[in-house]
Amino acid sequence: MLAFGQSATVPGRSSVEVLIEMKVGDEQYRFAAARVSGKTFRGLLAGANGKLWADRFELQDFPGIKQLLAMVLGVAESKVEVL
Repeated sequence: MLAFGQSATVPGRSSVEVLIEMKVGDEQYRFAAARVSGKTFRGLLAGANGKLWADRFELQDFPGIKQLLAMVLGVAESKVEVL
């Protein structure tokens, strides 16, 4: 939202979808999330072999995409590159 200014907001009932691609070494991964309502999202983390993680989460409790992928793969966060 910072691209629109610090006072920009997304109304609580508007759709929000996020897609981020990452890689660790030569392997690529995709994180997708869609807002269910308010600050509740439904997320999915997948790689070439399928789903690695899927769950609902509260935005304020979400650790971040790099942290999530590192935790799921058991690697250092510094190994995760956002594309």
